[in-house]
Amino acid sequence: EGDQRQAEPRPASPFENSAPARPTSSTASATSKPAVSVPTGPRALSRTQPQYPARAQALRIEGRVKVKFDVTSAGRVENVQILSAQPANMFEREVKNAMRKWRYEAGKPGSGLVVNIIFRLNGTAQIE
Repeated sequence: EGDQRQAEPRPASPFENSAPARPTSSTASATSKPAVSVPTGPRALSRTQPQYPARAQALRIEGRVKVKFDVTSAGRVENVQILSAQPANMFEREVKNAMRKWRYEAGKPGSGLVVNIIFRLNGTAQIE
């Protein structure tokens, strides 16, 4: 009886090992799907980084701004709306000024596009 109990767990372990391998392959295909859908929208040609506000730098404040905007068929940015800004009234003006200079591929308009811009103390702004 002791031999049978030891024999039972041995076949079970290969099944346990193979089961996690299946979800990772389906996860890999799921992550590749969004990458395929990205090119259908407007493609950025140039996105000027916003200037780091002098006041924020002097106070050593980092921030995050979430922005919604449209891209015209000419590739220009319009209808810039600040969805959220932390802290408020610190980074918004610089974000809007920079976005006026952004250019996208012509002929591929888009509306309701959203980006996050993160301001770091090293003076950079990261666009996500």
